[in-house]
Amino acid sequence: MSLYSLLYVSRSLVTGQTAEVAVADIVGTARQRNAQLGVCGALLFTGARFAQVLEGARAAVEELMTSINRDPRHADIVIIQAGEIPRPRFAKWALAYSGPSIFVSRTVARALDEIARHGTQAKGEGLLKMLEEFPAERPALVS
Repeated sequence: MSLYSLLYVSRSLVTGQTAEVAVADIVGTARQRNAQLGVCGALLFTGARFAQVLEGARAAVEELMTSINRDPRHADIVIIQAGEIPRPRFAKWALAYSGPSIFVSRTVARALDEIARHGTQAKGEGLLKMLEEFPAERPALVS
């Protein structure tokens, strides 16, 4: 079976006090659904944006993206990278999530600025690297 990876960024439509509850719901639902579909990945939430990488069978990842595209909690979805990969980067997690962070917010904002200036493929690797490293530094907060 080939392994497919997709990295996207979207604008959050949840704000204020409702954001914490909405993101907790997203994380809980995604962990369960990802596990059912054999998908792994990581999610970042900056308060203003989501960044998520999904890895698994292409059909499963595309099924999740169809659902994500219909989710009213975010908009302006931009696929940064998509394609086959040799091995999973997030095999330990159905969905790694470490909570909101000022560091993450600044880093994602910089990455999005670079992507806007130089194209989506140009800077997707930096965002992927951050998705790999950030939850790994806080293992008690991910599952």
